[in-house]
Amino acid sequence: MSLYRPRVYLAGKTSERGYFRGLAGVWSTSIQFVSSWVDNPPCEPTRENARLFWLEDINDVRGADFVVVFASTDPANPLRGALVEAGAALAQGTQVVLVGDCPEFSTWQHHPLVTKFDSTIDAFRFILGREMTLPAG
Repeated sequence: MSLYRPRVYLAGKTSERGYFRGLAGVWSTSIQFVSSWVDNPPCEPTRENARLFWLEDINDVRGADFVVVFASTDPANPLRGALVEAGAALAQGTQVVLVGDCPEFSTWQHHPLVTKFDSTIDAFRFILGREMTLPAG
């Protein structure tokens, strides 16, 4: 019997990349992290780079069982890309998990596929406690 690890995409500020890497290190035995942007080196936001990283990010979201969106704690630096990733997840019927609170969560935080937690540990416990439909095979 194999242990299924839910596929989780982490969405948040690129300035928090180190924090997300740390989470992946601590939780990787239980959760499969599929947000490749966290491990990619920062790049210049040229048109071509943006095209490539957005294709990769949305592809990663498509492969996720959950998208976890971390609130921005800096009002001068609100969430932007994470909102696109959350919208892509909702559009395909993927559960979105919010951590923290910020104005950008607005009314969409009440969508039936969105669940909100105050802490990362509570969010991950929720993900690990969910009944998953395992892929056939």
